Amino acid sequence: MTILIILAMFSETDTVEQDGVRIATSVRSSAYSYTVTNLGSKPITEIVIGQNTGFNFKVPNGWEFDGENNVFRAWATDPRFAIHNGQTREFTFRASTKGTVLARVDAAVKLASGESVALPRVWGPLKESRGFILLVAGVVLAMFGLHCALAVRADRREKPAR
Repeated sequence: MTILIILAMFSETDTVEQDGVRIATSVRSSAYSYTVTNLGSKPITEIVIGQNTGFNFKVPNGWEFDGENNVFRAWATDPRFAIHNGQTREFTFRASTKGTVLARVDAAVKLASGESVALPRVWGPLKESRGFILLVAGVVLAMFGLHCALAVRADRREKPAR
């Protein structure tokens, strides 16, 4: 998990594409930016991205948003503001770093036709689970135990036989 976080910090963007919709995610510290591109023929009227502790949401002109219930949801207020074929729009927010980890979250877009397109595994902030904390503590304890066992074994080898 830590390796994925480190790789994400150094990568410029991460792109997910599904059924004529592309979402490019850029993560800079606690700022999340999602560039949504419509590659299909039906306009995109709504996006939904999983998140936790998001604030300072920014959406394009003609769009409204809601950041409640652990999702960032944005929708076009009028069909003319929808993301049409070949167009791109950017959606951003910041996330609190306390109790939050960088993880893969689910995203979805709704098309003007009423269809939905699921885009799994985009980068987003997720609440840190207790299991993750316990896993880290367990790994540290296991490393300590292995170190002690190897130190005792090495110490026994160094002593001359009587």
